[in-house]
Amino acid sequence: MIETARFEARRRARRAVAVGVVMAGLVALVVAMFPSIRETEGIDEFAEDLPDALSAALGGEVAMGTIEGFLIIEIYRVTWMLILGAYFAYASAGFVAGEVDRGSIELTLMNPIRRRRVVVEKFLSAVPDTVIVSLMTFATVVVTLPLIDESVNLSNLVVLHVVATVYLLACVALGLLVSTIISDEGRAQVAGFGLLAGMYIIEAVTRDTDYEWMSIVMIPRYFDPNTILIDGEVDTTETLVLVLMTVALVWLAAVVFERADL
Repeated sequence: MIETARFEARRRARRAVAVGVVMAGLVALVVAMFPSIRETEGIDEFAEDLPDALSAALGGEVAMGTIEGFLIIEIYRVTWMLILGAYFAYASAGFVAGEVDRGSIELTLMNPIRRRRVVVEKFLSAVPDTVIVSLMTFATVVVTLPLIDESVNLSNLVVLHVVATVYLLACVALGLLVSTIISDEGRAQVAGFGLLAGMYIIEAVTRDTDYEWMSIVMIPRYFDPNTILIDGEVDTTETLVLVLMTVALVWLAAVVFERADL
């Protein structure tokens, strides 16, 4: 029933593992750095003195002298939400555009399969990628923290990675929509990367300002690692919005591709 999704997932499995290894290595490096950061005098005061926009982009009001705050700033805010999110938007922007650009989409559509199903299966093929990266990052955090005599609430960390995986899937859906609108693979991927990066910046700059309404359609607005990892609180409404945005983006991508003139 989902042959296309299985084929695409197997084809990208090594790349997903490679991204997971990079994330695991980064986590190990950040954890190894933390003892020296923890002993640095005035580190929290330094973070508090940062400009509001930069502070928001780095994680808001979190204490860099705690392992939770350091992980949020170094891993879950900038790296996960911006870099990794933009990467998944970039990669998925080539799912359909790549085949159209190369002319191989005609072979796919020769099979008795609707265009909408092709789009949905392209999205489903990215689910293992996000899960692999999330699991490898999670495992590295769990394994390395005891090596420096630190720990975080395991339940909070589990919930954080569940929501973080949903966030990455929303980024995939955004890139997939771009992939059905722009047929040139290179341009589509640049657009996907730029859109997610732009969303992250706009959300950070407008947070707690009179212009906060501008971020209402921004994916990063609905994922807050701070409250999950530190306070153990999940805003179910925001998570539901993130899920609905993902579904809506995939549906819109399917509609656009169904009507596209190839």
